[in-house]
Amino acid sequence: MSSLVVRTGERVVETYNYFLNSDDAVNDGQNFNFQFGNNAIKTHDKGQFIRLNLVNFNMYKNWTDVNPTNQGVVLVSNAGATITPITIANKNYATLRDLAKGFLDAFIASAPLVFGGWGATTPVSWTPDVGTGVAGTSDNVISFIVNTANPHGIAALLAADNGSFNLVCPIDPENYAGGAPAGIGSGGDSALLLGADRKAAAPITNKSFNITVIDANNFQVSGSYPAQRNTEPNIYLRVNPLPQEFASEGFNGPLTIAPQDQINTSNIFAEIKVDTEMVQYEPTAPKIFFVNLYQKIMGNLHMRLSDSRNRDLPTFPSALGTQQTTGNRHFTITIRVEIVEGSAPNEPQVPMGHVHHSLPARFDSNLLINQKNGQPGYNTPLGY
Repeated sequence: MSSLVVRTGERVVETYNYFLNSDDAVNDGQNFNFQFGNNAIKTHDKGQFIRLNLVNFNMYKNWTDVNPTNQGVVLVSNAGATITPITIANKNYATLRDLAKGFLDAFIASAPLVFGGWGATTPVSWTPDVGTGVAGTSDNVISFIVNTANPHGIAALLAADNGSFNLVCPIDPENYAGGAPAGIGSGGDSALLLGADRKAAAPITNKSFNITVIDANNFQVSGSYPAQRNTEPNIYLRVNPLPQEFASEGFNGPLTIAPQDQINTSNIFAEIKVDTEMVQYEPTAPKIFFVNLYQKIMGNLHMRLSDSRNRDLPTFPSALGTQQTTGNRHFTITIRVEIVEGSAPNEPQVPMGHVHHSLPARFDSNLLINQKNGQPGYNTPLGY
């Protein structure tokens, strides 16, 4: 009669490393399909599966903190009929004051074209104050005051509250009439950057920033919350074939106006911190980032870098339009492969026949039938 072996642990039967480099100046250096060819990863027997462990990751951070995912604010005017993009220059900003000035410059470059009666429009002041760093004595709320040569007339527009002077960080800019304005990304990430509220494109009365009339020729625009110099502290390494991993819905796509509270399968292999110049990872303990692949052979591994919302990392377009593929966008990575013997899901466990013993049962069994090999134990001292 046969019985089933129930594996309560696992055993690594083979292990080796893959050193991978996505830089070939031909393919996309952040969305790369590694072909293993004759060096395919294979299991050797039933009850085995493939485990990939992240050992090392390195790349340069060659994108800007303000980029197409968070650069855009929408100016809604003309009772919602006119949609104008306000686009902050794609740069790294050393301080929040610099970022506030970038927002102010973008506003002055766009808004007077919509409100032609303002005349010359000039900056008056902006916050945070000079000398205030990220950790300085400040609430880090961005605001600015502008002056118009002619009366701006904003008080009447704000009182009407009919979409004639709104600044919006839209979650769903594609829902504006005519589609998303140029330079406005989905998800409202500019609100994260500037400390404002993320709003839906509809209704047209939605506002992300506070507008305050100072007098007939001056008004103030301000956020509501502390601002931040970037919106993505990590990058995400995603792989195919799909591993046994799970993540909340927010990691699968841009923010929407629907709830995103469900946990689903995910292709995320690792979450790696972005530093000032480099993106690097080295484990501080075994098996921090690993994936289990329940297949017998793997001939290729597709690796893609994304942000937390499953968007490609922003690229810096050149005059040649190469999007950094032939430039400097690539990564190097070390993967430790383990062929693991254990309980692979949906695989029959290995049957085991009768176990043959080399000793008599009285020496081999843990069951004590007779004491002293059958000698009587009645009326003997304790321990005899």
